[in-house]
Amino acid sequence: METFGQCVYAWMQAQDLSVPELMGITGYKSKTSLYRVLQGQCNYSACVRFYDKLFHRLDSAWQDRMQASLRAEKIGLQRTALYEAIHRTLFQTPVNVPGERTFPPQSLSGGTVFLFGASGEAGYTLAESLIAADPQVQIRHYITKEEILSSPSLLAGLIGRICQLQYQAVLLDEKELRERMLTWNAAIYRPEGTDGGALMLFGQGNSEWQSLERISDPEETLRHYKQTPLYRFDQLMNPSDYIELVQTAYQMERGRESIIVKPTPGIQMIPPDIVENAFDDFISKHFVPVSVARESLYLIQRKRIDNFFHNETATQLFLSKAALAAFARTGMLMDQFFAIRRFTREERIRILKSLAAFAQESRHTVGIMEKQAPDLSIEIYHGKGALLYPSDTHYHAEQDGYRELFLPGNDLEDLFAGYVRDILQPETGADQADKLFNRLIHMVQNEQKD
Repeated sequence: METFGQCVYAWMQAQDLSVPELMGITGYKSKTSLYRVLQGQCNYSACVRFYDKLFHRLDSAWQDRMQASLRAEKIGLQRTALYEAIHRTLFQTPVNVPGERTFPPQSLSGGTVFLFGASGEAGYTLAESLIAADPQVQIRHYITKEEILSSPSLLAGLIGRICQLQYQAVLLDEKELRERMLTWNAAIYRPEGTDGGALMLFGQGNSEWQSLERISDPEETLRHYKQTPLYRFDQLMNPSDYIELVQTAYQMERGRESIIVKPTPGIQMIPPDIVENAFDDFISKHFVPVSVARESLYLIQRKRIDNFFHNETATQLFLSKAALAAFARTGMLMDQFFAIRRFTREERIRILKSLAAFAQESRHTVGIMEKQAPDLSIEIYHGKGALLYPSDTHYHAEQDGYRELFLPGNDLEDLFAGYVRDILQPETGADQADKLFNRLIHMVQNEQKD
């Protein structure tokens, strides 16, 4: 990530311009003032004024690059790096982490690797290497909120590993660690059924694995610490699991301001009778174990739907233009629950009309994402945190390997809310929602009846 001054200097070099020539282009009369821009010693407003003077000389690529550097000046370089980590992983751009990979012991045989304090590039690349070396090995990565907020590579890794079920991240309390003077910076490998293993200490230069005849049990050491697993609901097998899933969702949503980013509407955004009819029709033809929890699921779902449409607090909803159009044609949500049939023509019209009415309410904002739909959905609830999950899931453990990432606390909530505000929202248009919903309603109304 470059500063605005660095970007301007790069442009000068690309154009083979001297400082006096740049002064002539921008109208600057003082070399000192120009050097202040190049050296990053002026404020954001001064950078914007300088950019305005250069704008007519820039092609579209340099305009984009300078605007990105201006955004970094406004937001801060560290926060911008975190935003970029979120954006890359939401849209599945490969995350480039510099440096050589640190490889695990030559022969892994299942078992567990415990990572401590491995929040930077070393920890990120080690986790990648472990997963590549043995898909059966279980990784427990102990981290703190402060490490997430200071390491874009760690944040990208947490988001990118949602579907890697052998990887679990566990949040520890930074203050408690300091008070107990626990400052590990190591990886411990324990093969299945043994008390031996290997130890790697992270330090300066390249770290190496050292074989140990015995290793202390990290889980026993941490038994008295507050631990919060960050991934959840990776075992949706029984009816009770689905009840817990929707109950947890309702408890988080109830009465709270929210920001929701997903390709198509969530199940809590669809009139309850439509959801129930679609579920009943499916289970009348295909028995699924979750059907025994039908009434319990309906009760919670009605509460969720009522909360979404009648909650007095504000909701910001961002949907994908392309995914909404696909839903209007097919009657399938991007994350359609596996035990719900596709929605009929009449149901799609009602769903789109209810969303159009929702968008008309002044306390809400509905933005339309013009570019590609995110591969991961985000739900942010004020006072709770940020929830991420695969956009194309069908909530079927055997087929999907469904799992959620929940990042609790105000700091992480603010990070993701800031990403939506500063990066995602400027690329959307709230005024486009009405036009899009009306066009899609008209399209469905004019298609041949089911």
